[in-house]
Amino acid sequence: PPPPPPPPPAAPAPAPPAPEHPASAGGYDVPRSNSVPAAPKSYSNSVSSSY
Repeated sequence: PPPPPPPPPAAPAPAPPAPEHPASAGGYDVPRSNSVPAAPKSYSNSVSSSY
């Protein structure tokens, strides 16, 4: 009979948490992105489309 298929490769270990904003060390919920959800995008879109 044919040999059994090789076992699937082991899943890579999770990467260590990257250094974040200093506020994240204090327990604050800091999103892992550079985008600032200050205003909804519909605001800038509606303004640009009105011209």
